[in-house]
Amino acid sequence: MIRSIPSVSIPETHSHLITVMDAIPKPWGFGGNGGPPAPDCGSWLLAEAKLAKYLGDGFRGSSIVYNYRSGLGDAGIDDDFMVLEFNPMKQDYAQMLETVLPRYISAFRAYVAFVGDVEWGLADWEESRKAVPNGRYGVYRIYPVHYFGEQLCQRAFQRTPEEMIRLLSKECERVELLDGGVMLVATNKVISLAEANQINAWMWKVLKHD
Repeated sequence: MIRSIPSVSIPETHSHLITVMDAIPKPWGFGGNGGPPAPDCGSWLLAEAKLAKYLGDGFRGSSIVYNYRSGLGDAGIDDDFMVLEFNPMKQDYAQMLETVLPRYISAFRAYVAFVGDVEWGLADWEESRKAVPNGRYGVYRIYPVHYFGEQLCQRAFQRTPEEMIRLLSKECERVELLDGGVMLVATNKVISLAEANQINAWMWKVLKHD
């Protein structure tokens, strides 16, 4: 999941992202074959560009969803978002985390992104809605792979990106600045929900105490 705050038109946002994705080899990008055209909201509030057939084998339910550019507020419901669904056991997962995901985040001008099993999100659904009604201001679960933009670092953790890097760097495989925010990879291995819960609890404990 990669989420972005709309700032320019849908065609401009889409063109930039597709150009970057087209330069990435399959299966993670389009490999020079081009991608879907910019969708039109028409009479709807959302427009969707489906990605699966443009990517390599093993992707399903993957798409970019854009919000109609009128009357948008400062809430997660107003985000553009991009979803890629894949089986990490059938892809070069470590390579995606190292070389592809940061390019997606930059191209989409994301303020938050994470990688995890869809079942984790389903397990969190009810409690997360109560605890964090607006995703631009808070975080419920810190995923083993997570990106936080600079503003979200302040809003969710009351930390600067530099403080977060200092606090988390000892135990994470990689924590670094990306576009002014924090890109963290606690592990590049495929893990269970129990292990993800342990990572989440540890990182919240560290960030709450200096």
